[in-house]
Amino acid sequence: MSKSSYTPQPGSKISAAIQALLDGPMTAIALGNVMTAPANSVPQMLVKPIKEGMIIKLQDKTGLLHFSLPGMAVDESFTAWTSVERAPKAPKPPPRAAEAAAPFKVDAADPFGLVAARAGVAKRSPEGAAASVFSAPTADQVKHFANRAPVPKTPPPTSDPFTTSPFVAALFSTGDLLIQVGEASVRLSREHQEQLQQYVSRFKE
Repeated sequence: MSKSSYTPQPGSKISAAIQALLDGPMTAIALGNVMTAPANSVPQMLVKPIKEGMIIKLQDKTGLLHFSLPGMAVDESFTAWTSVERAPKAPKPPPRAAEAAAPFKVDAADPFGLVAARAGVAKRSPEGAAASVFSAPTADQVKHFANRAPVPKTPPPTSDPFTTSPFVAALFSTGDLLIQVGEASVRLSREHQEQLQQYVSRFKE
């Protein structure tokens, strides 16, 4: 067997990990602190040196993964790493062909499918045609449904302060005019009255 030509670059994280393993087996968390990397990424970062035989995997009595250098004397509590393969997930079953191909059928008692939708039931026609197409409701069904639709309530009329509040007008000895509607009031001087009269006269022309 040919000797591997792989050599970690001096000063790299792999080189730092090998140097730290000279003191004995280390967990992924301990090596992550040495390599300044997350513990869950340490096994992936060590794939190359493990493949080249520069680092080996061990496990303690609890099954916790450790990394070590080959040929080093280790405690009897460490044994060779035994990987546990997870069973593949079972594939999801495909939808039944009859349900996938059968088109929807509109019920005369439920033309828009409101009752079926609330119950979570999809009503399909027994013909099982290839095309999945909604059946259009007839004019009688639409008319029947429209007659059963609730009539929206008419909102109450809004109150008009000019019709519900008393109107008061007063003329002062100075010539000022006071107009009051409910709690709102305005006082117009003679100059303001002339301006208002000129403005209103525009609509009469």
